[in-house]
Amino acid sequence: MKAAAYWLTGSVAVYSDALETVINLVAAMGALVALWFSEQPADADPFMGTTRPSAHARAPRRE
Repeated sequence: MKAAAYWLTGSVAVYSDALETVINLVAAMGALVALWFSEQPADADPFMGTTRPSAHARAPRRE
């Protein structure tokens, strides 16, 4: 609707408001995806960092 108003009037302010609306919609969709992802159950077999010690797991030796 705002794009149509811009097309009819040529107002840069209306165009700016239309772009802001698009950006807000994209941000809201990203937030919904993040919420959906956070609700997923954890993996049954986590493997990150459990198979061998990390290089940062211990302090380096000083000689």
